Amino acid sequence: MANVKSIRSLERGINVLKSLHDMGPASLHEIHLETELSKPTLLRILKTLAETGMVRQGISDSKYRNTIGLRTLSNKLNFQDRVSEAAAPVLENLRQKIKWPSDLFMLDQSGGDMMKLIETSRASSPYRLKIDPIGLQVNMTKSAVGRAYLAFCSDKIRKNLFKKIKASKNPYHMQVKDFEELESDLEKIRENGVAPRDVGFTGGEANEFGFDDELSAIAMPIMNEAIVLGCINIVWRRASHSEDEFMAFYLDDLKQAANRCELRYAQQ
Repeated sequence: MANVKSIRSLERGINVLKSLHDMGPASLHEIHLETELSKPTLLRILKTLAETGMVRQGISDSKYRNTIGLRTLSNKLNFQDRVSEAAAPVLENLRQKIKWPSDLFMLDQSGGDMMKLIETSRASSPYRLKIDPIGLQVNMTKSAVGRAYLAFCSDKIRKNLFKKIKASKNPYHMQVKDFEELESDLEKIRENGVAPRDVGFTGGEANEFGFDDELSAIAMPIMNEAIVLGCINIVWRRASHSEDEFMAFYLDDLKQAANRCELRYAQQ
């Protein structure tokens, strides 16, 4: 949107809301000192915000404050929105640095045994990789993001996911015969801090068996204390680098990106 002009008055109104959020109840003069906007301009902004239910003026102290309506509006941002907002600029910064794109996946809450694509930087990458639609489901036990989630989620969540996977008719899930071996693989992922795709997994949607996207991927979790918020990856053409080569080049970049996502989420 580089060529689209911003709305100056809207920007000023948002800055007033931010100032009231930081200061708490404040007089017109206090808002004037904080925002450096003239008092006539502030009065017009505050009147507009009051008429839209975003700001109210106290009866006893005549100070302005943000309303519960504004808080309710912000609370409508759900968990997925918050994680996506924290991760999206980080993914794009990572793509600008290393050129290869990244995806953000979260556990699909509808079924609970798949990972769902939430955000991706593939469209802006100079490498023309297949751009998957937002909402795409990928396999839990074979994909890099799914294995990262399984490795770093709590024991209770992992046991529940294993029950769902065992009962699933998904062709990839049905390939998992030895869950002790899978748990051993997950332990190695925890030790290394990063998850590759399972050997032989060639991408595709959750139920798309036998498809080959000709890509490889490594993934790491975005953590909030002991909770896995989601997982981010880096994807690359399999023919261009071996897994070991790629991790030698870019593993530190992925770690830094995951850490920045965690920090941005915590600061919301």
